[in-house]
Amino acid sequence: MPFRSCRIVLMAHCILNSNTRAQGLVVDSKLRGGAYMLVSEVLRLGYGIEQLPCPELALEGLFRRPMTKKDYELRGLREVCTKLLRGLVDNSLKPLVRDSIKVTAFIGVAGSPSCGVRYTHIDNPLSRQKGMGIFTEELVKALQRLGIKPLLLEWDFRRPYESTEEVIQVLERVL
Repeated sequence: MPFRSCRIVLMAHCILNSNTRAQGLVVDSKLRGGAYMLVSEVLRLGYGIEQLPCPELALEGLFRRPMTKKDYELRGLREVCTKLLRGLVDNSLKPLVRDSIKVTAFIGVAGSPSCGVRYTHIDNPLSRQKGMGIFTEELVKALQRLGIKPLLLEWDFRRPYESTEEVIQVLERVL
């Protein structure tokens, strides 16, 4: 019988599908190699990957301009996040946790107004500031209600190879 690791990481949508990033932020094929390396290494360690929905895509569609956290707050992104997370929790996370799957980590995206973990564009589209994105804030609350406290890790499209190494080092330590 195949071995089941019983560990998963939650991953920001655009790491697995960079086509969903805002206009001007879609990465070229050289940088997509960094995302491929991240995914490959996570799988090599035996983790399953749960791709999270993209709240920016749900709210604004594919052809949207980059916005700040404040912009998205005013446009109602927090409500979209809450709605998306309700479905994710009920349809995926609760059954997985009930059946002894451990949600080990969330891998967010540096600078994202939605999925930033340590840094996001809060009110200036040109500079990152300390703070979580809206989706990350709501995800943490939803997971806390389930008694889940995952590691909060951040992957960076600007530093794909370095940030992959940082994320993998942390995931290796918790095996």
